[in-house]
Amino acid sequence: MKKELIVIAKVKVKEDQIDFIKKEATNLIIETRKESGCISYTFHQDNENKNLFFFYEKWNDKKSLENHLNSPHFLTFVRNTESSILDMCINELTVID
Repeated sequence: MKKELIVIAKVKVKEDQIDFIKKEATNLIIETRKESGCISYTFHQDNENKNLFFFYEKWNDKKSLENHLNSPHFLTFVRNTESSILDMCINELTVID
């Protein structure tokens, strides 16, 4: 049975860039959810550390993720936010049942 690919991206942003990141992420989410192969794509803010965010993503497969990473809307998000981000950690996961 084919298993979906899970991605969790942890993003720490500059405190004065929180609202900007939220706006840029909203634009990214709208376009990403339209992509073929995107099962779900959500953005979360940590309850204790307001400048810490997480993307939680589900993709049909690795190729769908690769297409996303090369999409115009993702590349625009990266370009627009690169000076606002302090640290980023991306993990690709597979469910074990």
